[in-house]
Amino acid sequence: MLGVAVASVAKWIDTGDLKAGRTPGGHRRINTADFVEFVQQHNLPIPPELQSTSRILIADDERPIVELLGQEIRGVYPDFEVRGATEGYAAGEIVALWHPDEVTLDLRMDGMDGFEVCRRIKARANGKKYRGHCHDRLPQRATQAADSQGRRASLL
Repeated sequence: MLGVAVASVAKWIDTGDLKAGRTPGGHRRINTADFVEFVQQHNLPIPPELQSTSRILIADDERPIVELLGQEIRGVYPDFEVRGATEGYAAGEIVALWHPDEVTLDLRMDGMDGFEVCRRIKARANGKKYRGHCHDRLPQRATQAADSQGRRASLL
């Protein structure tokens, strides 16, 4: 993966530079997050198969909610890709074409509501599992999230 000898990796583990555990049979096992952290600390390139970017779709019929949630997510997780949809049909199209890892849905959208979007996503998922978050009162919370100076409070 890094183009280094197995003996080098064993030395990193034995000296404590790289965190690892051992199986009952004595084989070393490295947690992916620990490995990525080690690689970053030593200015080595992160192997492409370990570079992950989560994709999140936010669907709400109120554009300010979509934008606010998107800003909050990007602020906390700058590497995440975030897209928005302001109606159910568009959300379904984005899921079908973009394949997000997570979907946040307003259950009470005008037109096609979040329940119908969920049914359609499940019907076309072809075995893919999506993590989802649903809400039906977020607009009230978002309105309350801004103080008198217009600063955003964290909703997440």
